[in-house]
Amino acid sequence: MDLEVRQVTNSLKLVRVGLINYYLFDSLLFDCGTTCTALKLIESLDRSIQSIVVSHAHFDHIAGLAVIKSKFPDARVFAHERIAGLVKKDKVIETWNEENREFCNKFGENVDPFNLDFEIENVSTENFPEHLKIIETPGHSPDAISLLNEKEGFMLVADALGYPLSSGKNIPMYFHSFSKYIESIEKIKSLTDKVCLGHNGAIFNSEYCDVAIEEAFKLKDEIQGGLTEEDVFKRIYKEEMSLYPLSTIKAVARLLVKRSLE
Repeated sequence: MDLEVRQVTNSLKLVRVGLINYYLFDSLLFDCGTTCTALKLIESLDRSIQSIVVSHAHFDHIAGLAVIKSKFPDARVFAHERIAGLVKKDKVIETWNEENREFCNKFGENVDPFNLDFEIENVSTENFPEHLKIIETPGHSPDAISLLNEKEGFMLVADALGYPLSSGKNIPMYFHSFSKYIESIEKIKSLTDKVCLGHNGAIFNSEYCDVAIEEAFKLKDEIQGGLTEEDVFKRIYKEEMSLYPLSTIKAVARLLVKRSLE
C-alpha cells in the first residue's frame, strides 16, 4: 500500500495509507482505518497520540483502533455513544474482523484477530479545544460524527459525503437514512469551506457537497425507476470499491436500494 503524507493546513496533516485517510493535528488522530493500514500509519508518525476520534462504526474506520491503542495505551478514545455498546457485541466484532481480514489480504497483508476491549468515551465538544466542534452527521450511519475546526475552516467528514473514487466519481453512501444523509451534507456545507473525506486523499472545497447531493438524488431516482440491487452492485463494484470484500459491497447495494425505496 502506498503511503502519502500531506500538510493540509498549518495544523492539519493527512496521512493516506492506500485507500484510507488518517488526519492528525497536534496529538489528536481522527479515524483508525484497518489493522494493516494502521500499522503503516504508526511507522510514519512523527508524534505521540493522546486522543483518538472514531468517525463511525464501519470496519474500515474502526478496526485499526486496536493497533493504534496498543501503540498508545494511554490515549483516550472518543466516539458516538452508540459505538461503546457495539464493541461489546461478539457478532459485531466477528463481522468487523472478517471484513478487515479480507480487505487486508487483498493487499497481501496478513492480519491477526482484534478486540476492542477498552474504554470508548462518548464524544463531546467539551473534550477538545474551543475551536474544535463535534458535529453529528448521520445518514451514512446512525453513529457518524464529523470534526469541525472553526479556526482554519476545515471539517473532517469521513464518509458523510459518500465514497470518492480516484476517477472523480462519487459513490453515494446513505446506508442509514437518505433524508438524514442529505440533511447532514447540507449542514456540512453551511459550516465549512473545506471538507476532508475518509478515502483516497480526497480533500475538496465545500462545493463538493453539491456533487454529493446530486449523485445521491440521481441514484435514488434511478432505483425508484427500477434499478435493481444487482444493477447497483455491478455499478459500484469497480475501481477502489472492488478492493473491498465482496460481501461488504453486496450489503452496500442492498442498503442503498432499501433506503431509496423507504
